[in-house]
Amino acid sequence: MAAYVTEPGWRAEAFERVRSQLGVTVSRTDGTPGGILQRQVRTLLRSGDRRWAQPTAVEIRAAKLDDLKAALGPQLETGALEVTVVGDIEVEAAIAAVARTLGALPPRARPPGGGKLAEGPRFPQRAASPVRLQHYGRDDQSLAIAAWPIPDFFADPKAARTLRVLEQVIALRLFDRLRGEQGLAYATETEMTSSEVFSGYGYLMAMVEVKPQDGDKVFAGISEIAADLRAREISADELERAKRPRLEEYAAGRRTNAYWLAALAGVHEDPRRLESARTLMPQIQAVTPTDIRAAAQRFLTEDKAWKAHIVPVAAAQTAAAR
Repeated sequence: MAAYVTEPGWRAEAFERVRSQLGVTVSRTDGTPGGILQRQVRTLLRSGDRRWAQPTAVEIRAAKLDDLKAALGPQLETGALEVTVVGDIEVEAAIAAVARTLGALPPRARPPGGGKLAEGPRFPQRAASPVRLQHYGRDDQSLAIAAWPIPDFFADPKAARTLRVLEQVIALRLFDRLRGEQGLAYATETEMTSSEVFSGYGYLMAMVEVKPQDGDKVFAGISEIAADLRAREISADELERAKRPRLEEYAAGRRTNAYWLAALAGVHEDPRRLESARTLMPQIQAVTPTDIRAAAQRFLTEDKAWKAHIVPVAAAQTAAAR
């Protein structure tokens, strides 16, 4: 690792190989609703912020190795370093190994401005009707998406843990109602992002793969689920069904090095991350039906919901002709 930091190879053949692979990947993204989700929706959910945009084919072709050097070189040469070591190793042995390598490098200064972050992304304004996007794949597939803004993680860690359980409740209801009972959905999924970097940014998202003509029914179903969660408390059984997978997932993760590498990354710069790891499971376990309803009333409101419908090109052309 110390060698890569001090003597990067900047090999042109490696750069070209990655460019070629990325070009193939980008060329395929328009062929499925999921590809459009990755390429466009995640950027739209940040009000078009290009820092979260996938590169276009034109941008990939125009990229140069010198651009990469200019972007990463100064960080590798003088940027601040934080080393996280996990696994079956004695503390003193880890300290000695780092001291001989990364620790032997010349002192590095903090970034200008003390590492102050640029302005973060913003959740988009709600439109009167769902944003309509197009894919070039099968004409019987579309993706209906609804998302709500939520706070960043450190604004209220307990609320973020409640929202994580609420996300799972929504996932269960999407599957049970829209797929199981109504037979509308091919597949259902939820996603939650609560930034630990940028203040004020996060979202909770519901996604349903559906026939293009059933999009309005799915949006109505999502609205009904949100309204029901605002109106009444969930049962103890439903809460347990929502909590159990998360708790089991986190318990299993804590037995792996990968979990601790992710959990401990950045704790030197921001000690709150360490407290986050300590409180994760207790705060999930403490979530109550009352907490879930209160979170739904606060965040799952119709006036804040941003919606998008990714449809096949043929369906979009037919709708435009009406």
